[in-house]
Amino acid sequence: MGYMYNPKNEMFARARVEDVNASFKDLGAVCDSVRGMKALDAIEMLEMAVKGRIPILYRRHNKKMGHRRELGGKKGRWPMKEARIILKLVKSAVANAEQKGLIDEDLVITHIAANKQRTYARVAPRGRWRRAFYENAFAEVVVEEVSFDDSGKGKAKNVKEKKGSSVKKKQGAKEVKKYKTETAQPDKSVNVAKDKGKDREQKSDDKQEDNKTITDNKNDEKKDNNNNSEVKGKGEQKTDDKGGD
Repeated sequence: MGYMYNPKNEMFARARVEDVNASFKDLGAVCDSVRGMKALDAIEMLEMAVKGRIPILYRRHNKKMGHRRELGGKKGRWPMKEARIILKLVKSAVANAEQKGLIDEDLVITHIAANKQRTYARVAPRGRWRRAFYENAFAEVVVEEVSFDDSGKGKAKNVKEKKGSSVKKKQGAKEVKKYKTETAQPDKSVNVAKDKGKDREQKSDDKQEDNKTITDNKNDEKKDNNNNSEVKGKGEQKTDDKGGD
């Protein structure tokens, strides 16, 4: 079974233990409390936990668990058996790092994990012969050599990445954006919308002109009708005058 984490840094060491007769939940809680710490500080903390002087914080699997004053009111326990297993594991990883020529003070626990591995069916000698499973667990840790600045920030050593690669990536991204903006085609939907707006404006103008011509024709017809009525009235008056004579 291989490791779950493969670091990019070349300056690292790791250790693994399998088929451990311990609770994988307690092992996971101890791993959570040590992850991201310096290896030497983690060893000191685990030695205190093995003696039962400090509790371990439980982020999960903490239902109906007591709150601890040492943890600021958070839930925790004293898993001394699991702390002893993780302590041996971290010491083994540090010894492997020393064998590779790494510096102990610069070692940081970048990965540590534990989980259930195998389950075996067992039957307890009691009434009705109920089955009770026997479970074992595994745990693994990876330490890397990190160089710390004056500000306290750490950077991994001998990372497989060329200098200036990030700058080149940024320049390439800018060039791609420029190329996209230069070669970008106009949006057809916008042009279609503009054409539709122009057609609507032309149609409205045509309708207004048609209405104007219709009203002008109606006005002309009214004027012609009025003129015809006046001419007829004058003719009728002339006839009446002649009849009188």
